[in-house]
Amino acid sequence: MLRPDSNIITHLLLLFIFIQASLFGTSPLLNHLSEKSAYRYKYNFIVPVYDVTLSLPEGANPEQLLSGSYPFSLNFHYLRHIQKDIIIQSAEFALQKNLSAEEFAEIKIFMDALHASYSSVKKGDRSTFIYCPEQGLQFSFNNSDGLTIADLNFASQYFKIWFGDFPLSLALKKNLLKL
Repeated sequence: MLRPDSNIITHLLLLFIFIQASLFGTSPLLNHLSEKSAYRYKYNFIVPVYDVTLSLPEGANPEQLLSGSYPFSLNFHYLRHIQKDIIIQSAEFALQKNLSAEEFAEIKIFMDALHASYSSVKKGDRSTFIYCPEQGLQFSFNNSDGLTIADLNFASQYFKIWFGDFPLSLALKKNLLKL
């Protein structure tokens, strides 16, 4: 059973997440990102699902992407309709493969907030994940203002969906990181 004050803590954490959104765009580091790699993800290597690009600062080592030492963005251009629940199931599946049960539990509140901001996508839609070392992770859909999650641990854990030891697509990881 939840303690009465646990609901208050949850609401305070979520408020903190949303307040950070207005502060995110202020980092001058984001002005120095350029597209470094691109990949077309195909379901079962046949059906095109999305094009994804990775943008990094000049001189950044892609293999150290999850170290949190420099900003980057992961940009998706969808080539077909995908329902929101499929996107969320895929993300949670990859996270459960890449994180311990304890790590998964630690980021769950942030993951749930991010996933609540997702929507089903249609052909031509775009989404962007931006990581900034001082500010966390920002998600935007079709160039909306988006949602910012200021927990730096969450950002490094969430990107394991694509760049962890057990990514959704090993080919995507290898191509984007140029391994």
